[in-house]
Amino acid sequence: MDIAAVRPPKGVDLASEAPLRIGAAMVDTVSREAQFPGGSERLQPQNLKVLIALARERGAVVTRERLVDLCWDGRFVGDDVINRAISTLRQFAERAGGFGIETVPRSGYRLVEHRKRLLSPRSLALAALALAACLLVGWLAFAPATKSRREATPAIALLPFTVASTDPGAREFATDARGALAHALAATQFRISLVDSASAKRVPVDFLMSGDVTGSGGNITVSVRMEEAAHHVLVYSERFSASRAQSAALAEQVGAQVAGSLGWTVSHLMLELRHPTSQAATALILRQWHAPGEGTLSNYESAREVAKNAPGSALAQGELAFAAAFALPDLPVDERPEALALGRVASARASALAPDFGDSAISWCALHSNARIAECEKRLRAGMRIDSNASWADWYLASHLHDAGLTGEALALARRSLAHDRMTPNKIAMVLRTLDAEEQTPEADRLQAQALRWWPGVGDFFAARVSGMIDRGDYGGIERLQQRTAPADLPSWYEPLAPIAAAVRASSAAGVKAECPLAAPDSLKSLFCISALAQVGELDRAFAIAAQRYPARVGRDAADEDRIFLDKPFVNGTEYIVGPGAAALRRDPRFLALAQRVGLLAYWRGGRLPDFCKAPKVEPICSTL
Repeated sequence: MDIAAVRPPKGVDLASEAPLRIGAAMVDTVSREAQFPGGSERLQPQNLKVLIALARERGAVVTRERLVDLCWDGRFVGDDVINRAISTLRQFAERAGGFGIETVPRSGYRLVEHRKRLLSPRSLALAALALAACLLVGWLAFAPATKSRREATPAIALLPFTVASTDPGAREFATDARGALAHALAATQFRISLVDSASAKRVPVDFLMSGDVTGSGGNITVSVRMEEAAHHVLVYSERFSASRAQSAALAEQVGAQVAGSLGWTVSHLMLELRHPTSQAATALILRQWHAPGEGTLSNYESAREVAKNAPGSALAQGELAFAAAFALPDLPVDERPEALALGRVASARASALAPDFGDSAISWCALHSNARIAECEKRLRAGMRIDSNASWADWYLASHLHDAGLTGEALALARRSLAHDRMTPNKIAMVLRTLDAEEQTPEADRLQAQALRWWPGVGDFFAARVSGMIDRGDYGGIERLQQRTAPADLPSWYEPLAPIAAAVRASSAAGVKAECPLAAPDSLKSLFCISALAQVGELDRAFAIAAQRYPARVGRDAADEDRIFLDKPFVNGTEYIVGPGAAALRRDPRFLALAQRVGLLAYWRGGRLPDFCKAPKVEPICSTL
């Protein structure tokens, strides 16, 4: 009998490892130098080995025992040594951005890269609403629930910025930054007042916002904080830095980024004033918020405890609904049904407790299969009708309609959402994407230029535009945009699409096939390959990749649909197969089967025809819809 040899795991040898791209950082494994937006540093050898070991299994759990085998050659290592390495790497992840390290209880550690594109509505809406829940906590721990307070929007007192420098330039910058911040916040629904330190105690406000300015080594840094006024609980903190030569631009960026991060939360803050939480429940939420979190699973467990102790709190129940939805991909498969059930009960309870809060509908959508497009749309529209100030319902619906090929409607909703929060990057990205999908390039150029002045280095603006160009099949536009975009403005996960676009424009099937192997990993590039292959006549390969990227979402019944959903909770959006760029794909009879298995066919046949079935561009397939 032959016995297969068991190959021991390959240990980490820094001298032979290839350079490592992780999150927003590029690491030279030989020199151990890590470069990332805003800085660089040299990693300790053992910590870098642990990072490489985790990166090899991106998204999978690596046990402590395997880390010892890979990084310490199997030598005995105490728990404190591994704990210190993980703690140090987490601090590095915070500085570099784009990834984190999760502890999986009783199992090990998992490296998670934050590569979810802004174009993925579920993850972004959940993360955004989670931030709103955090901001609620500090404000509302002891907030009075008087009638007058319920009718007013939250008020911020903006204090003078302190300057830890004798440099006159730093003092001038402090004045400019405070003015830019006041101007940007005035464009939100917050009520803003400029006060000095003495009068701040006499002005009845909900929040106090302050800033510190420091300067060293040719750089200038400003830290902005916001705290609940009555009990001085910190609810927001951010640091901004630039060279002195760029200080004028930095002042505008401080204002735009703070307003973009906080402005949309007003409607969520008002939720608690309309439906107050008990002091005990809010205090529990506060304690959980300040406890050290380790990712979606830790947040889910905390939300379960909070909701259990606050069954009458719309805030606590809503937090559990979103935490459960966000945790589903990271939970073991056998634990997902319980989380789904808990999340759905919490979502229904939150809606019953706060029926006038429009964004509650998003949690229903996030806790059900994407195949339920029609029901999700119905709930989102109902939420928008009852709550004209809903922050994200119109944005979320815009993404769903774009997925279904109703891009004109999606653009109108995206513009409406951005009009309420014009500096919020997720909303800017959605408008950029739908503008390019609708071939409104000049407006997209202007909006992107403004967005990059506010949020330099945010690669998702580029990703949004590229995705919109894929949707409409603008191959030349993809090449030009990639050529003129600075490397700092590209997302860390981006794989160049220009070679595929050039091959399509040259009608080179061989060139497209070379860039689009069947075994390629799930990525924006592989989604682009579907329409590109169809365009050059390689339909068999196009549908083979589509089968991988778009597995069945429709089940035999509700239970079967939930089973499919729990097996893979988050899936690729279908916008890449419904735009003008995928017209060649839709001319093949196999497209109907693809549309059926992801839920689009039933949606269209329910009376919501896509743009490619509307005059003057009615495609042949429309006769079957």
